[in-house]
Amino acid sequence: MILIDHDRKELFHQLIVNLQTSLPFPFAINNYPSRVSHVNARWIERQLRREPANKKLRVLSWRRQRILLSSTSVLQFGEVTYDYDRLLPNKLVIKSSLSNIANPLTVLRHYREAYFHSFVMQHQVNLPIAPVFASAISENGKRYFCVQQDFSESHGVTPRPLPPTKQDAHKNMDALARFHAFWWRNPLLNNYCPTYPSPFERIQQPWVIRISEMIDCYQQNFPNSWISALKWAQDNISLVWQRNDLFRVTLIHGDCHTSNFLSPKSPEIPHSILIDWEYAKVDMAAIDCARAIALSLHRYSRRELEDSLLETYYKSLVGAGVKNYSFDAFYLDYRWAIAESLLLPVYLWWRGSSTNNWVRYMENCISSCIDHQVFSLNSTSIITQ
Repeated sequence: MILIDHDRKELFHQLIVNLQTSLPFPFAINNYPSRVSHVNARWIERQLRREPANKKLRVLSWRRQRILLSSTSVLQFGEVTYDYDRLLPNKLVIKSSLSNIANPLTVLRHYREAYFHSFVMQHQVNLPIAPVFASAISENGKRYFCVQQDFSESHGVTPRPLPPTKQDAHKNMDALARFHAFWWRNPLLNNYCPTYPSPFERIQQPWVIRISEMIDCYQQNFPNSWISALKWAQDNISLVWQRNDLFRVTLIHGDCHTSNFLSPKSPEIPHSILIDWEYAKVDMAAIDCARAIALSLHRYSRRELEDSLLETYYKSLVGAGVKNYSFDAFYLDYRWAIAESLLLPVYLWWRGSSTNNWVRYMENCISSCIDHQVFSLNSTSIITQ
């Protein structure tokens, strides 16, 4: 169980209200698939008919092929047959929330993903993401589902904590750059719901306390470099946030670890696909890069791949139309993003995540901080883009 102080409860509530009032679809969700068996041809037909172009669509059959469980959701993969050839794919995946998971953080994640998909569907953009054809959420946010295209035949996931292959890593960064470039200072983002700041990222005093508690708890276990890094984070949280807030120019994924990229199984497929948008928000693009490289890759893999991955990302970003953004400015953003990433292992520890999980992130992030001289950043390191 996650205990949430009063101030954080208020922030959760305000963010959820913002999302509730911004969703373009109604909250009617009486046909939520509370059981796996509830998903059948008729149920899928009703969901797909939500779109005006599919009002007369008929689904003749649904053949469930496999089921995957995560900590908060159920994924059902299957094949549908339509009454005649449609533009819709035959391979679909139904993602639905677990009905017994309803803490405020999970509810906020449901709302963020539902809002992201509705926003993208509304603008019909062609991006390296899995297309969603229907999405709905209950008003209290406890029940959520989306129907999206299944790419499991052409793409695969690199299981954590394994690093991606060199080829896959470059395709991941290219996909990320193309996504960022489309939304870069895009006027459409003026209408994007203010889902930022995240409650666990933006209350300074609890963070100072949590870091102190972590240091006290593991003083005898942590190496000196970890203690020094955490104390630096304590002293500079406010500066890091103030600096990074100046450069929130695009829509980001927010949780770009390796398993949230679907990498092509064939070298002829040019791009990876991004999935799971529960942390999507308008923010600094380099935060996604730091999550994908500095935080997710072990130092040996990172040191081998990092320079070329940053170069791939930057070239793809500029090639997709981003202007007046030098590589030096990008690299400085990347260093500040690594600094902000120091809070993630602290958050995971506080949330009760497995020790293996947060220790791995801590080790990766601090080695990145050292390699990129993050601890030398200060108020004079702020430049304009």
